[in-house]
Amino acid sequence: MGSKIRPSLATLVAATIMLGMAFVSTAQAADFTVTSTADSNDPGTLRTAINDVDASIDIENRIIFQPGLSGTINLGSMLPTLPDKLKIEGPGSDELTIDGGDANPIFFSMSDVTISGLTLKNGYSPAGGGAVIFGGGTSVLDRVRIESSDSMTGGGVLMEGGTFTIKDSQLIDNTANVGGGGFVASGADVLITGTTISGNESNLGAGGSIYGGETNSVSIVNSRFADNTAVQGGGGLAVTTPTVEDFVSMPTQVTGSTFTGNKTTAAITSNGLGGGAIFSGSSDTDIDSSLFENNSSASAGGAIYLNAPLPANRASIQNSTFVGNSAVAAAGAIASFSFGLKIDSSTVTGNETTTPYSPKYDGGGLLAMLPTVVTNSVISANTPEDVSSSEASEQAKVDIAGSFNLIGSMPNANYTEKVAGSDITSSNPKLGRLADNGGPTLTMLPAGDSPVVNKGSSFLDTDQRGLLRPVRFGSIPFSKAKQANGADIGAVELQSNKFTFGKVKLKKKPGIAIVPVLLPSGGKITLKGSKTVKGQSKTAKKLATVSFQIRAKGKALKKLRKAGTVKVKLAFTFRPSGGIASSKNKTIRLAMKKRRG
Repeated sequence: MGSKIRPSLATLVAATIMLGMAFVSTAQAADFTVTSTADSNDPGTLRTAINDVDASIDIENRIIFQPGLSGTINLGSMLPTLPDKLKIEGPGSDELTIDGGDANPIFFSMSDVTISGLTLKNGYSPAGGGAVIFGGGTSVLDRVRIESSDSMTGGGVLMEGGTFTIKDSQLIDNTANVGGGGFVASGADVLITGTTISGNESNLGAGGSIYGGETNSVSIVNSRFADNTAVQGGGGLAVTTPTVEDFVSMPTQVTGSTFTGNKTTAAITSNGLGGGAIFSGSSDTDIDSSLFENNSSASAGGAIYLNAPLPANRASIQNSTFVGNSAVAAAGAIASFSFGLKIDSSTVTGNETTTPYSPKYDGGGLLAMLPTVVTNSVISANTPEDVSSSEASEQAKVDIAGSFNLIGSMPNANYTEKVAGSDITSSNPKLGRLADNGGPTLTMLPAGDSPVVNKGSSFLDTDQRGLLRPVRFGSIPFSKAKQANGADIGAVELQSNKFTFGKVKLKKKPGIAIVPVLLPSGGKITLKGSKTVKGQSKTAKKLATVSFQIRAKGKALKKLRKAGTVKVKLAFTFRPSGGIASSKNKTIRLAMKKRRG
């Protein structure tokens, strides 16, 4: 495709920009302190600090900034090439900005570099890497904001080879004419963690925020992709495979992340690749504990388009939620042209295909174009239908095998129930709206009377939030199908709200009682305040025993002091993380030694 990155691009970019630059080095490795926001070769400037680092010494150097230094360094030209094993430790992205003036890249490196605590803004490169160009080595961006930068490819960052980590950072409003509005990675191992990537755009190619072409691996953890746009595939992330060999060598993993409001704009008739949030041509694609909300594609796959058609390829989606996504031609949520796709314990609801290319493409939730297995998942309330399967050729029909699913309608799917009697047909799974029910993403909590509760079978230990799975409610029967284990169908496991009291311990000298409460799962328990006791609350992240110290107040305290004993009524309410609250009362007797005299 047009956005393919050639191996020599970083070198070519450097050659066109760096001609005529001189380099000065000192004889000693040390910390170099920046004391001025000027851009000159005077002492104390960032430009001078970089020049002063002796690149010939094999030791880690640091560039630090004088305490209190803030403002903007406005560059007249790109900074000198960063030497090997350099750390640039800024005071914080809210404190100090380096501005390329819409005319220059900001940093260039061909070796091991860590940059932290800075905002990099208004960078520009005619070829690749508007703000930062990494040409290999181990490169780290930590607590960095890259904003409003522009390039032919990789609007914010170009990474060629080596290892690239970006953590706790922001890539905001960057633009690429061809691919990778936020950044492009080629031949690199990429790790993104705790990072927000939003408002980036690829005007002609793929990857509104990230484009991985010939990339070794991509791993995304606890990150947020919002409102990114690509003309072709992958409004949020596009990973492509230019050769057949690459289909067996490029894993992509997404865990605990949110994709919202991303889109692709090219129609299927204009060769639009699709995948409003993600277009993946990786050999192995794994989506885990993630949320895809309100993404869209003018082609196919409003949320995800998987494209790895070799028998050796594999893809999995588990503990994930797809809601409010849309596509024009096919697959409002998930389009799969990938062998071995397995969907497990996920929720796909409220997605739409607006103008299906043909009846076989009318699955608003899932379109399978190669064999697919779906287990313990909700695919319901999508339009115009929930699941469809398209024939790959006139001779071969696409099979979808499933068990312990709640599925609405699928008249155009070749579906087989693997475990007899395990599936539920329903257009109303009775799920709550997206909300903070604990965990790294928003989720949709089943109602207490939802048909999914206790009716599934999952071998996963946790749900999308990382909470215990399965949780068995004794009052709700299991599915009668073989292999049922009481898990809830879908991405979220309703947590137990049954709490118990331990043995009360009295302390007569101060006149208090310690009341232990055993919580079955993470959540919040509250003691309601009254005329006799003070209200208080405690939280737990998992199964735990919490203790309340009970003191009398008001008339109860007066009686305790006078009579040496008093009864008080305690009212407790426990709300498990993303669960239904339950309440219990307990009456205890406080005792106090009477004062002599």
